[in-house]
Amino acid sequence: MKYFFAVILFCIMSLNLLADKNYEDSGYFLSFSQKGQLIWRGQIQGDDGNWYDIRIVPGYVTPSKYAWENWGNVTDSFGEYLDSEKYRNLSRHSRDAYDWAFNDCVNKFIIKGIPNAWSEYFCAASNKVEKRIFGWPMAYPIATFQVFVDNIFRVTAGFTGCVLGATAGTVLVPGYHVLDSTVKGTYYFVGPGMVMPVSGYAWNTVISPPLALTGQKPSEQRVDGYWVKRISHEEHDAMTKDIDENELSAIAEWGKIIYEKLNKYEDERLAADKEYSKRVAELYEQNNKKKQVLSKEEENEYQKLLNSPENTEIVNRLRETGTNDYTIRVNYSKIKKNLLDKNMDNAQAMKVYNLLRKYSKKNDGTRGKTDPVRESIQVIKNADK
Repeated sequence: MKYFFAVILFCIMSLNLLADKNYEDSGYFLSFSQKGQLIWRGQIQGDDGNWYDIRIVPGYVTPSKYAWENWGNVTDSFGEYLDSEKYRNLSRHSRDAYDWAFNDCVNKFIIKGIPNAWSEYFCAASNKVEKRIFGWPMAYPIATFQVFVDNIFRVTAGFTGCVLGATAGTVLVPGYHVLDSTVKGTYYFVGPGMVMPVSGYAWNTVISPPLALTGQKPSEQRVDGYWVKRISHEEHDAMTKDIDENELSAIAEWGKIIYEKLNKYEDERLAADKEYSKRVAELYEQNNKKKQVLSKEEENEYQKLLNSPENTEIVNRLRETGTNDYTIRVNYSKIKKNLLDKNMDNAQAMKVYNLLRKYSKKNDGTRGKTDPVRESIQVIKNADK
């Protein structure tokens, strides 16, 4: 309790000193007018005529301006409901959601995907039957099972995606665009418009009286650029003066002039960004198609190497020794050393190792063991390709 009364006594003494206009000190301590400047503005005009901003003292002016500016943002946020751009964005985003729902999920994934799945699995089964591959009587039953799993997954996932996309286009996207301006407006009103200014007022009420009582006169020698910063006369005049209609009109007119002449460059930059994004998307698609073609060509080339008469001897040797991915992986160092002895460098040896790993997996007899659960998982993975 005694500390509470001590604080009260200190504040009363501070206020009494501040109220005493005769309490002036032309040397070290702030004058009465400087105390008022510190408390009210958080800034002090030194005896040298310069203004100094005290960072830890917000004053009452700055939080008030901050609140006023953000209340202006409240008006701008709710004013978005009168802007046609808001509804163009709503329409575009809803259209994208519908396109994904009905074109991607239903048309491509279900309507086109189901026939492709039938063709892929039954063509593979037909090939097994034609070549009388071991277990060929089970080829069509297994293909039927694969198609069944694929189709069930496609229909379930596709219609689920369609429902989600349609819901987004009908409810979620419009709901977001309806509420986003309200949320922004409420945020500006409550947060920057009320909570932050009140916090600034409270802090200033606590910190400014003791500093006004004990603080020394500022000068250029006592400026660190962080806690105390000298304000130029131009900055101070701009912060303190009230703009008149003549100046306001001139600023607006000049802004209109430079907008009419210079805004085209911003439009062109935006157009360039859109063109860049479009080309990147096209190149990405082309790159994927090219890689698919190259992968197919690589696979065909590998099959030619595998079936070539001149490679029959070495392929048979590898089959006889039971070489597989495990063998290659655990003997990496020995294989690399052997390749280096064949006058290959490290980079080439690594590429050889990667190719051996890649294609030994295809020929590994233990790879691909399956059961209905594993096969179902693999079918689902393939469905998205």
